[in-house]
Amino acid sequence: MRLVKVILDGFRSFGTKTSIDIDELTAFIGGNGVGKTTVLLALNKMFSANASDRIIKASDFFMNPQNTDVPVLERKLSCEAIFEMSSADTDANRAASATFFSRLAVNGEGEKPILRIRLTARWIAQGPADGTIDSKISYVVSSLNTNAKDENLTEATRFDLNNIRMIYVPAVRDPDKQLGRSSSSILARLINNIHWEKETIDKIEGKMAELNQAVLGESGAKLISEAISNSWKSYYQDPRFSEVSLTMNSNSIGELTKKIHMNFESTVSGRKYLPEEMGDGTRSLFYISNVASVLSIESQLSKSTNPFAGEPSIYLQQPALTIVAIEEPENHISPHLLGKLIVQLRNISELDNAQVLITSHSPAIVKRVEPESIRYFRIDNRNGISEAHALSLPNRESDVEAYKFVKQAVYIYPELYFARLVILGEGESEEIVLESLFRKAHGPLDTAGISIVPLGGRFVNHLWKLLDTLHIPYVTLLDLDVERKGGGWGRVAYILQEIIKLDGNIRLPIESNQAIDGNYIDHLKSREIHTQDDKRILDEVVLALEEYHVYYSNPLDLDFAMLEKNPDLYKATAGEGHGPRINDNGSKVLFDEYFDQHQNDPDADQRIGEAVRQSLKKEGGKGDSYSDEQKKLMAWYNYLFLGKGKPITHILALADMPGDEVRDCTPKFIERLEDDVLRQLDGEKIDE
Repeated sequence: MRLVKVILDGFRSFGTKTSIDIDELTAFIGGNGVGKTTVLLALNKMFSANASDRIIKASDFFMNPQNTDVPVLERKLSCEAIFEMSSADTDANRAASATFFSRLAVNGEGEKPILRIRLTARWIAQGPADGTIDSKISYVVSSLNTNAKDENLTEATRFDLNNIRMIYVPAVRDPDKQLGRSSSSILARLINNIHWEKETIDKIEGKMAELNQAVLGESGAKLISEAISNSWKSYYQDPRFSEVSLTMNSNSIGELTKKIHMNFESTVSGRKYLPEEMGDGTRSLFYISNVASVLSIESQLSKSTNPFAGEPSIYLQQPALTIVAIEEPENHISPHLLGKLIVQLRNISELDNAQVLITSHSPAIVKRVEPESIRYFRIDNRNGISEAHALSLPNRESDVEAYKFVKQAVYIYPELYFARLVILGEGESEEIVLESLFRKAHGPLDTAGISIVPLGGRFVNHLWKLLDTLHIPYVTLLDLDVERKGGGWGRVAYILQEIIKLDGNIRLPIESNQAIDGNYIDHLKSREIHTQDDKRILDEVVLALEEYHVYYSNPLDLDFAMLEKNPDLYKATAGEGHGPRINDNGSKVLFDEYFDQHQNDPDADQRIGEAVRQSLKKEGGKGDSYSDEQKKLMAWYNYLFLGKGKPITHILALADMPGDEVRDCTPKFIERLEDDVLRQLDGEKIDE
């Protein structure tokens, strides 16, 4: 059997009915206090082996933060776990089917039977100072497609519920008390059920009796025993308890097994170490390893074909399912061990009798979990209600390339899940330049919770949809690439097409009353730019797209825009006496020096044309929409960015940019983008 869904209503921060799908290994992510732990606590209230964990308290009921002044006489909550029964032929599944058979329901023809277990509770403002609480756990014998009535509810006994085991490890933990207790208890359960041969029992108990006699026969031990006995007789005369003596309390094999413990032996010194001598992180890994070992043994024992020859080595009635729930598994564990930890947890989840739930704030953990198995939690600050969302990914069947691209993107940049705002950019230049400009003008991006995700503009609508699902605001910065193949109107047509997929309607200053639909977008793709006037019309549209939080590095890309805004700063990165050169009568001459000396040279246009062709690529235009100064800068653009490399050029230039003049050094479209970011972050001040 498998847990497939949890439904919460009125429990803690889940003020409205919320359904959360569960996989074999499911990761809950999101900020602090958004409801991730609440889901684990709900399951613990239902299935914990510790009675104290199952107690419902007044604080478990949802309270609307907007109505704190209004007296409430009654509150209700509901926590439901839905399990899907497996067809696998194992002892555990057969036992589960036998235990829960009369409680199963079916949603539809051909679907697997489901088991619904629901915890309900009611708080009434009477009786004790904190009110009176009634709670119960019931089976819901009806499909998910129908509303359960009272006749569909039957009591779920604790004896039956023990077939579902919950191992819950909170975020703030002592590995010995919490992880250790879980692993030790399930390990002791196996040890206590080992099948001991009678000859072995007789031999061990005989040796233990000899040990008892030898130790307690010492004169010092006899003296202590006699003193205790004589003193006791002076107080109490009941013949049942009249004789008292020392004993090692290990006269049976059962007592001996309670003293079994593990230690580690150094391959260097030969010294033996106890788990208590490990660091917290190492102990966490070790105890989780113990849980995995026990579950693996139970899984083997549950197989229909007994892996042990003859008499079973362990007599055991294992639970039908073990749910291992670990909050923030990255706690205490160094980053290089997190990969091993996730592999261990994934191995547990792949067993027939176990599932794993984790909560995390660590991108290092999240990037190792399948995006389909991530549930993103947020809280609506207006009403204090938690929400849980699966990620919106492209369809893996019909849109294979987009699916692979977006999935890979969230693997590489998992920090986007934890961002307050995401800037989607083209590549490395956007990462370096935007971070530096923003930091100099407003403060570090990390402090503001802003992530820059360079994705090259591909499949941008899927990333918008993903971020919309997560309720994370975003802005997009793309290259305009005017007069490059597919650039200019082609770039605008592409983004209009993506906006329409999400928005449906869009109004831009192109032609009056022109409906922007698929046909018109196809027309825009073939539209060319030959004059400065053509470029002016394009600029109007580009500016209008900023209303949709889409910005363009105009006219070419961010590298060219930064060079145009700060020509001296970027040229200085080449070093004195270095820069683009041209062939002048067989000798290499610096580009700038040549034009200083040959301003009226009829070959000057040809020299510039060569630089333009290199910048705009083989199938690009002639640069007619660019100014003369922009054309001259293309020689430097080629030298600095297409030659030396974009990252190193930007790093050197930005390092020398004075912080007090950063606004004067920033292209206008970047200024507007920064203002948009600050508006979406509610204008909060960003400090160091």
